[in-house]
Amino acid sequence: MGLSLTRSNLLSRNIRRAVTGSGLTRRLNVSGRLQANQDDGTGGGGGFLQNFFNTTIRWASRFVGFLSAIFRGIGFTFGAIFGAVVRASQAISTFDWNASDREIQEQINARNIALAGTWGATLGSGTGWLVGIGIGYGFTVLCPVIGSAALAKVVAGEATLEALEEVGATAINAVRQTAATLGTNALLSGYRRFRKSLGINPADSDPSWTISGKIEEKIESIKNPALRNFVEEFVDEFFDSFIEAGYIFAYELDSQLAAARAANSGGVSRAVRITPDKEAPGEAIVLVGNQDSIKPTVQTVLAQHRLIYNRDVGAIVGLPAPDALRAMPHRRKMTILFNEMERPPFRKPNGDRPKVVELTIPDPRPDLSWERIKRAAKPYNWGPFRCTAHLTNGRQMVVYGATAQEAEEKLDDLLELTTCEISTKSVTQERDRNPRLKKSPTRVHPHSATLLVRRESVDPDKGRTIRNQTMSERIVRFELWTQNEPRSFKDVIW
Repeated sequence: MGLSLTRSNLLSRNIRRAVTGSGLTRRLNVSGRLQANQDDGTGGGGGFLQNFFNTTIRWASRFVGFLSAIFRGIGFTFGAIFGAVVRASQAISTFDWNASDREIQEQINARNIALAGTWGATLGSGTGWLVGIGIGYGFTVLCPVIGSAALAKVVAGEATLEALEEVGATAINAVRQTAATLGTNALLSGYRRFRKSLGINPADSDPSWTISGKIEEKIESIKNPALRNFVEEFVDEFFDSFIEAGYIFAYELDSQLAAARAANSGGVSRAVRITPDKEAPGEAIVLVGNQDSIKPTVQTVLAQHRLIYNRDVGAIVGLPAPDALRAMPHRRKMTILFNEMERPPFRKPNGDRPKVVELTIPDPRPDLSWERIKRAAKPYNWGPFRCTAHLTNGRQMVVYGATAQEAEEKLDDLLELTTCEISTKSVTQERDRNPRLKKSPTRVHPHSATLLVRRESVDPDKGRTIRNQTMSERIVRFELWTQNEPRSFKDVIW
């Protein structure tokens, strides 16, 4: 009898049925919610109550954040306090202290009407946003082409953030206006009751009495025109300048408090010692400051170290070196650097610095191409054999090679780049030398070249005096390790 397998009895089928239900179809829920037939780990399943609870919690947290944003936006600063004092002073100086009860009540009613309009605009804006988000959410869910619950959630979330920003600004303004209106109405009602308690009840026909009006009357009563104009301008400018100075002082206090708050909120004070290169523990950097301000500084230090780690920063290449007295100052000189590493990063795998060899070509030929320089500076083996060539211009060219033949061949290659000719040439080998300074055979590759060009200059302020001659200098550096001609070679002026 053959082996018989029944699909319904397979263990994998039973597990899938337990997870997905009778449909046996696994569904991907991109909204991040539990399906009705999935367990959330609490043993209670999902369903309507679970969704209702999650929705309530989510909207309650957003509403609390909305209210906290409103109260944070109201804020009490020195600038706001001084502005309130200025507005209160202006209101007191222009208030009619002889107004009747009916006029005071009309002012209270007018402020209440304006406040009702403000809150109407605020609630209308919030309701409009809410209805618009609800309709858009439903339309996005029901759209047959691109609609989905996940897409509707994303769109509604973006619209909700925009709504909170717009409605929040309107609500902050409404709260401020409400506080100002309630305070003003309370003062007007209190003043009216206090005046009644003293038996003072001005009639509607009584003349108005304001502080600013009385001051203006006193100024206008001055007989001398010059003195009257002087006092009037003095009073106006005094109050304007006083208010401006007060605002400047208040805003400066706010800025100083904000700076102190920012400095104190940066965390505890830290002292960090950074050692970018573990091979050089002595080159450490110490940073002291608040924890939050030190973090970006540490990242900057490490990034700068990585940037210059493999570069020849500070190495001056191509500048004239002291020559023999019989040689004239260099007019043109090209220095070629060879490196043990073929291409960046110019560091050995263990972090050690590679061998760097410098060869100098005096009086290079004019109009040399990059390809010709590249061919002459092809890789070679550096070592203890020294090939020295005395040139017709009184200078020397020296090349060290792993063998006498290789040193001489490299010197002949570099001689193709100069206009000078050989007077004498000799090859020697080092015999006794300090072991730490011994030249071990090393394969080196072209790294870069630097061209120095000097020309006579008639401007002593823009040149350099060399042997009673004023010369202008131009130094151009270009790469040789690349396969193609670098852009910097176009700046070479022979």
